[in-house]
Amino acid sequence: MGLTRSFHFAGARHVVSALWDVSGRETATFMGFYYDNLKRGAAPAQALAAARRAMWRAPVGEVDPAHPAFWGAFVLSGAGP
Repeated sequence: MGLTRSFHFAGARHVVSALWDVSGRETATFMGFYYDNLKRGAAPAQALAAARRAMWRAPVGEVDPAHPAFWGAFVLSGAGP
């Protein structure tokens, strides 16, 4: 998590990162859900959880977005709400 740590040292309060490679399409879909929830006023942890739930229902190409490989990689680190 070297890059995540660098973002925190640079002043980022919250960082969403992936623990393994996820394709661009699924990442873009997941992050779209995440930022939509942030815009609606959700705290970062709530937005991440809501994005995971949204991925379970979202048709993304020919893959099954409910599979944890497409949403389980994303983690949030940071200092509280």
